[in-house]
Parts: sequence; structure tokens; C-alpha cells
Amino acid sequence: MLLLITYRPHETADGPLLSELARRPRATALRLDRLDRQDVGRLLAEVAGQDGTELDALLRELVDRSLIVTAGDGYDFRHALIRHAVYEDLLPGERARLHARYAEALRDGNAHAELAAHAYAAGDRGLALSAAYLAAGQARRSYAYQEQLRMLDQVLELWDPRARLGVDRVGVLTDAAEAAMLSGEYARGIDHATAGLAAVDERREPERAAHLLELRGRLSHRLNATGVSDWERALDLLAAAPGGVQRGRLLGVLAEARTLAERLDSPDLLMTVPMYEATLHTKAGDQHRAVEAAGDGIRHARRYGLGRSRGAELARHAVHGLILAGRWDEASALLARSRPGRPNSSPSMIGSAWRGRSTEAGR
Repeated sequence: MLLLITYRPHETADGPLLSELARRPRATALRLDRLDRQDVGRLLAEVAGQDGTELDALLRELVDRSLIVTAGDGYDFRHALIRHAVYEDLLPGERARLHARYAEALRDGNAHAELAAHAYAAGDRGLALSAAYLAAGQARRSYAYQEQLRMLDQVLELWDPRARLGVDRVGVLTDAAEAAMLSGEYARGIDHATAGLAAVDERREPERAAHLLELRGRLSHRLNATGVSDWERALDLLAAAPGGVQRGRLLGVLAEARTLAERLDSPDLLMTVPMYEATLHTKAGDQHRAVEAAGDGIRHARRYGLGRSRGAELARHAVHGLILAGRWDEASALLARSRPGRPNSSPSMIGSAWRGRSTEAGR
């Protein structure tokens, strides 16, 4: 919806069309998308400084002269060139005052994106910042993730640590990375997640850092099928703070990676994903699922002729889970199968596995 705000006439204009406009109060078109019919009339009258009768008479004359047309509940210039010419003809001070009047009229409403745009154009960065953040939340609740990302980019551009938004810059970057993923802007999301990781202290906030790593891993995975190293680092951080929510998120990520690996028939992913799943289940104390995940990876390793290399590595993860579950005989048998021709190595391998991984299980 496009609304018009009238301004005083200008003395001169170039060309017949602008000369015609010059004899009328100056008009400029500004976009307002979230106002109902009642708000349209109120806003126009308030910003134009005219009552309804005077405003209607002016708009009727402009419509009759084919300079503007009705557009839904508002108005638009008949041609974009007219809009551009009229707006560009305003002096910088006139533009700023115009936007300031719109911002003031919109301040108490729900058109947060429009308020942010007018406040920004008027030079009121504080008001633009708070309105842009509210607009981002509004867009997310409407599942308009591209719009949410646009508004969060504006929040980051205007960022002021003194602003009372109820969120810090890392939180905004995290939200922006999520919005980028949901809107398909994977490269932009990676940039936001990377900036968030640079600003967060992993030692003080391991779960927050793990969340950003998980996001960046998912974004990288969708962009170019990489990102596994970020998930591995996230798992390491969660070893110190194995929260249920984060564990669930990472399991969801790994399930997504497994689906892609199966679709691409990628040997590396089909063996790497089960390894991380086993690690995550082990750290959460679910040894049964850890053994199952590692066993799945072992089967893939044997399928691709990698039973003695990648298969043996995955067997160590399975053995770890079996030992922690007290299933010693199964652990010994699995090690023997994973290292054929070296049957006497099972006891020492079990001891090595126990010494090398017991510390991790106790975290």
C-alpha cells in the first residue's frame, strides 16, 4: 500500500509533468504495508497536517489529473518515474522532516518495519534500532524469514550496546544465522554464525558456542556438504555441559546429515555421521544407542572395503559403549572381528579403550 504525504509547492520544476506537480502541494509516496483502512486515513491526515475533507479534495484532484491512482486502501503515483522525480526533488531537510513526521505518527502502532525505515531516514538511529528488532520478531512469527533476516541485518548495522532490547549482539547474530538458514541464505548465515563465535567466550558459555557451531555446521552442510568439524567441536563443548536441548538439536542435525549421506551415497559421510552419533549418545549416557550407531558405521565401512581402517576406528566407539554398559564379552568379540588375524590383541585393546575413554565418559 502506498500513501501520499502533501508538502508545500515548489517554485520551479523541469518539464511539463513536474511543472504540473509544482502547481499542486508537493507529494511523495512512501510504503506502508501493515495498516488497516482506518489507520490509513488517520496517518495521512496526521502527517499531512490537513483534515479529512481538505485531504480528500487534494487527492481527488491529483487522481483526476492522472498523477496518482488508488491502490487498495491507499494511493500510488501512476508511474514510478513520477514518484522518483517528486521524492528526489525534495531538499534533504524536507525529506528528513517528512520521515520524522511519519515516524512520530507510527510510533505507537504495530507497523514496526515502516517505523524503522522512517526513523532511519530521519536520522533517529535509536528508534530505528528498536523498531527494526520488533519488526524482526514480527516477521518470524509470520514465518517471513527473508524479512526477518533483512530486519536483523538492519539491527546489526545500527547496533548500540547501550540499547535496551533484551538481547545482546551475539543473540542477534544467532537469530540472523537461523533466519538465513530458514530462508536459504546459507553463505550469509555462515558469516553471521562466524561473527557470533568470534564474540562468544566458549569457556564461560559453552552451550551458546555449541549452538552457533551447530548452526554454522548446518549452514555449511547445506551449502557445500561440509560442516562436520563444527559439529565435532560442538560435541566437545557439550561434554562439559551436556544439555538435553542441545543434544537433541545435534541429533537432529546428524539425522539430516545421514539422510543426505544416504541420498548421495557418500562413503565418508556414511561412516563419519555414525561416529559422531555414537560420541553424542555416549556423552549423554545412552550406551545402547551409541553401540547401535557405531555398528551401523561399521557395516558401511565393510561395504566399502574399509573394515580394517575406518571400521576399526568405529569399532573403538562401539567397544567404548559396550565397556561402559558392562558388556565385556561382546566388547572383546567385536575387537577380535575388527582386527582379524590378531586375536590376542583383544584384552590389551579393551584396556586401551577403557583407559583412553573412561575420562570422557565421566565428564
